[in-house]
Amino acid sequence: MIIGTYRTCDMDPDHLLPALVRDLLVRRLSDEIVLEPLTESEIAEYLLCQPCSIQTPEVLAALLFRYSAGNPLFVAEFLEHLYKRGMLSKDTGILRLNVSLDAIEIGVPRSLGRMLEAQIDDLSLEQQRVLEVMSVDSVGRYPFPMAAKAAAIDMEPEMFETICETLSCRHHALRMISTEELPNGTPITCYEFVHALYRDVCYRRIPAVRRAKLHRRIGEWGEASRVCLLDVSVCLAEHFEQAEDWPRTVKYLRLAAEAAGRRSEPWLAEDTLKHALAVIKQLPYQDRVVPEATIKRKLAAIRAARTERLAAYAVLD
Repeated sequence: MIIGTYRTCDMDPDHLLPALVRDLLVRRLSDEIVLEPLTESEIAEYLLCQPCSIQTPEVLAALLFRYSAGNPLFVAEFLEHLYKRGMLSKDTGILRLNVSLDAIEIGVPRSLGRMLEAQIDDLSLEQQRVLEVMSVDSVGRYPFPMAAKAAAIDMEPEMFETICETLSCRHHALRMISTEELPNGTPITCYEFVHALYRDVCYRRIPAVRRAKLHRRIGEWGEASRVCLLDVSVCLAEHFEQAEDWPRTVKYLRLAAEAAGRRSEPWLAEDTLKHALAVIKQLPYQDRVVPEATIKRKLAAIRAARTERLAAYAVLD
């Protein structure tokens, strides 16, 4: 019996192994086992197999699962990363977490980041462009449709979908999540990153000028198409802020605050208007005087209404 393992994302497209595997499967001369991500309990079991005992394997397993999504390589890299940064310590043969879970921000381990960057460098330019715009739109709270991403890099939606399918099946950087319909009625498959690490590495690689341009183009697509999202104003404000388009950022933050008010969410409206006040300082003085005064009046009205409600509650008590 011969047992072999390989990673499809590391496989050259012209390599003979995939064809050999398919041929053996057709002839029923082999079995293929596709490894699924580890579950949280399996990560805890893995920790118990380490040379040092773990003080709280369930707690550490939950942390590693949150950051790794069950990818075995990521689990090992994050574990080593925690140890090197002093968040884990070894004391009399026991590994202990030195900080609370809420205080941990792991980031991307350097070795893992380099590995993912090497994988991205091996992709074609078109595939890299697709990953770039996918990472840019994933920064927003509610990602835009696939058509917006394709338009941002001047690519036909069908070609964009084909490249996403390749990145999903061969390189495992993306995964299919749903389908949507183009304006002409053509269905198109939607994809997302398999892990936030891929998105973060892709996003950091984009030069600042091109990143701002992509944010602006996605925002302009949403602005022109009036796409239906949970709160399109929030999405547009996020993209225009990343593009440093301050007038439109303020415009859509104000609209987002109004939408929050209509949904009876005064706290969210207040936070959004406070953010708009911070952003508006980027505008020339003569362009911000009037909208700044309007925003301050709305904030005052929200606070006054909250004070009245609190007074009413006090009377009821």
